[in-house]
Amino acid sequence: MLMYFEGAISQIPQKRASLQFAGKQRPGMLHGYQIDQILDLVNVIAQSPPMFILSHFCGVPINALFMDLLNTPSGNMLFSLP
Repeated sequence: MLMYFEGAISQIPQKRASLQFAGKQRPGMLHGYQIDQILDLVNVIAQSPPMFILSHFCGVPINALFMDLLNTPSGNMLFSLP
């Protein structure tokens, strides 16, 4: 599992297309992060409630964190493991 996590982090592109940026390139949010930094972010998200905002983009904050990981082949494998 650690192998897939490390692979997913290394596969995050520096830039990727985004609908929120009208199809233009946006930075890969977790590009260049280490595993311990990502786990620190997960810890902060788990301990603090999300802010309530009226927006077209809403969901669980952890989903936004893992969005770039899920868009990589290794991340897809990581999150599909039983």
